[in-house]
Amino acid sequence: MATAKCPFCGGKTENGICEQCGGNVKKDMSDMSAKCGQTVQNEAIMRKRQKEKRLIIILSGLIIIGILGCAVLMILPFIISNISDPEVMEKAGISVESGNDEEQIKAFNEKGRWPSGMYKVGEEIPEGTYIMVVEGRSDELFPTSFYAEESVNGDNNIICDTWAENTRYITLKEPGYINVSWSVLYDCEKHSIENNPYEHSGMFLVGKDIESGTYRLGFGKYSEAAEQSPHQSKYTIYSDVDAVAPIVKSQAECLESPMITLEEGDYLKLEKCVIIE
Repeated sequence: MATAKCPFCGGKTENGICEQCGGNVKKDMSDMSAKCGQTVQNEAIMRKRQKEKRLIIILSGLIIIGILGCAVLMILPFIISNISDPEVMEKAGISVESGNDEEQIKAFNEKGRWPSGMYKVGEEIPEGTYIMVVEGRSDELFPTSFYAEESVNGDNNIICDTWAENTRYITLKEPGYINVSWSVLYDCEKHSIENNPYEHSGMFLVGKDIESGTYRLGFGKYSEAAEQSPHQSKYTIYSDVDAVAPIVKSQAECLESPMITLEEGDYLKLEKCVIIE
């Protein structure tokens, strides 16, 4: 029978005891096996934790990228719409006069449709009455600004600056610049725009969008908004929609379903309310 050798020094062993180093081979090997097993287990745990950390870092990065992407999508329409804003153009060193291409202006005039931009009345857009229609905004709001001819850069040169809902009629006269933003401006003679005061707020021409007569107003689809802020629901009747000095015939809040009488040629402006009957 072969004599077992000590795994530590190579000496002979008898009954598990090394004659050379005196080591207890059975006990030491058992302890070593246990230590090796624990080491393997610890290494496995460390690898699992490192894998979890990497996964957390990757997921965190994806979440951050997603949030940044959503933020960019939210502010992109604002950035695009403000490219034609006089103050932004001034900081960028761009003049309004050189901002429009002659071929584009010619095409706009031929089609009777002007997208977002700044246009000089009498040169880039003829004098006349137009309808503006909201574009690219879910809240139905869009700004309209009219600037003096002498200097279009800076807020001090704003002659008229207001917000509209869905649609707005506006009469343009020289001199001045009309700023079209978050909307499209249409020639009323070349385009027939669907504009229904029973369905949404906006501005409506009596005799075209609605017949003359007596009507009752109500909140309609704006009921929820009216409950939160009832005083924002109101109507205005104009006899003239000049960009600088519109003529108001009557105006009131729409709190208790008021009755209104409209005459041919009037312009009815509805804010967060509609015609219900």
